[in-house]
Amino acid sequence: MNMLNPTILFTAQEELRIVAGGSFTTLNAAGITHGTAGAWDVKAATQHMEGGKAMGINVAGLPHLDLHGVQFEWLSPTGAALAHRPYELTSDHGEHASTTREDGHMPAIYSKSVTQVRVKRVWAEFEASPEQGDAPTDAPRQS
Repeated sequence: MNMLNPTILFTAQEELRIVAGGSFTTLNAAGITHGTAGAWDVKAATQHMEGGKAMGINVAGLPHLDLHGVQFEWLSPTGAALAHRPYELTSDHGEHASTTREDGHMPAIYSKSVTQVRVKRVWAEFEASPEQGDAPTDAPRQS
């Protein structure tokens, strides 16, 4: 660990737990849990609590939170969320492919500096090798 860095980042695939003297903090996908048998003191010039916020990702698809961010939402022409739709995101700093969430959103994408990203919807991927003489099922038919 380099204490001269302005930021120290701890990353764990599933869960991060800090334990000392019987008190603990646990971080995982379900949330953050603090526990202690003693007092829990919060001291600050101001206090602000707001609703939940999910961790974003960087352009390579890894968990990340930084100064610059953007989030895309995929909607149908009628305004309905396009859930679980595949997309590909690329930039000069990396790329990843994933699917939109239930609400049609992609995760927030963060970077240390302003970065141009390209997002492509993947509408369909399939392979078909019809038997010779068979027409594809969506081909026009003559009557």
